[in-house]
Amino acid sequence: MKRKIVWSLTAMLAGTGFAAAQENIELASVRMASGTAARTGTIAQHDCAVGCSNGNGCSSFGNDYRLYGRAEVLVWQLGSTFRNSGIDSLPAFRDSMPYGFRSASYNITDPLNPILFETKDISGVAKLDPSILTGSGLDGQDRTGGRITIGMFLDSNHDWGAEFSYFQLERKTVGFRGTASVNNVQFQTGLSDVTITTIVSGDPPLPVNVLTETPVVFDADLAASIEGKASSQLYGFEANVNHRGFTIGNTVVSEIYGLRYLDLEFNHELTQFLSVTDDRYIINEFGNPTTSTTFLGGQYRAYNQFYAAQVGARFDTDLGRFFLNGFGKLAFGAMRQSLSAVEVVGNTDVNIPFEVYPAPTIYKEERTRLAFALEGSLNAGFHITEHCSVFAGYNILVMTRVAQMNGGGAPSNGAGTIDLGTAAQPIPVSNMFKEGRYYAHGLNLGLELRY
Repeated sequence: MKRKIVWSLTAMLAGTGFAAAQENIELASVRMASGTAARTGTIAQHDCAVGCSNGNGCSSFGNDYRLYGRAEVLVWQLGSTFRNSGIDSLPAFRDSMPYGFRSASYNITDPLNPILFETKDISGVAKLDPSILTGSGLDGQDRTGGRITIGMFLDSNHDWGAEFSYFQLERKTVGFRGTASVNNVQFQTGLSDVTITTIVSGDPPLPVNVLTETPVVFDADLAASIEGKASSQLYGFEANVNHRGFTIGNTVVSEIYGLRYLDLEFNHELTQFLSVTDDRYIINEFGNPTTSTTFLGGQYRAYNQFYAAQVGARFDTDLGRFFLNGFGKLAFGAMRQSLSAVEVVGNTDVNIPFEVYPAPTIYKEERTRLAFALEGSLNAGFHITEHCSVFAGYNILVMTRVAQMNGGGAPSNGAGTIDLGTAAQPIPVSNMFKEGRYYAHGLNLGLELRY
């Protein structure tokens, strides 16, 4: 929808430009006749401008300016692949978490008085498959944003120009919720039920109490819920020097030299609950049946900062009031990754020993990788007046060595399941992260003013 709006606005502005062209056709004809810019595309001195919206070839529309500025509306998508539609990069979840509960059994010395026992070693392990009830993917969504560029020429011939550009995309936040349940899971607590049987034996016959111990094995019901939230944001800026290289017909080719910075951040939040219920063995301190719940809460962050030098080339084709341009830039430098995770685990009935499952679990790591970013763009535009132009195009940015969350990747709205196992030991928190290629691409609609 947002992309359709961009193209509709482009068509509307182009229509406005045609109207302006009809009103000023006589003025334009006089300029053409003066030889400032020949129809053949031969570019005369001073009719080029490194860095215009149409690049170096500004034809007769504002060829005496020194300063220029561009404002663009962006509608982009982010993701680890171009094929993001139908794939949900759900917030990361813990596929292994502890659980514990208090259980009741008979004391061998007092068979009529139940005792409480803190379970630490549960032999029964359940496999849960939570279905995703609600959720939406962070990747593949249209994000609006903006880009501002200001520039100036460094010489009277407009052979050298300098410009600064900043862009930012909106922060997107999504969430999901899943539930699961499984019944009649068998547990063994390590205690025993004791049965006292009186028999008569011996000579003379005497009553004898015989104790029979039966391991406590019982069936319990498990229920789980998972809720998560994820957000991400991308912005960056660059400073470049442009130099007009050579001209081929109506097209000017220029070199680009500069520096750039990219900032990409991912944040995830997670809450998981695992409840165990049994009407006989799982009781509270008063001896009444209860539900024992283990909870896990986590916050995770992957922060990427890319510092690099870049080189590139661009072309600018002058078609009178219409123009085409495009560029390709390669940046090579350092990707600084900051990873962090904090998890808190607890239980409503028992204390989970720190040596069994550390709580809180705190993980932090900073590392630097050699990385590169490749960006390309193709635009088409129209000169409304001598000092104003509109243009629209397509941008693609590819980054390497980007640290991000190792999400579930499951479809949303009940279309799939996630395995949630139970364990007495935590898995490494570092497994929550992954490193790889990342894409940003989409449409842009802009306005340029020249002075």
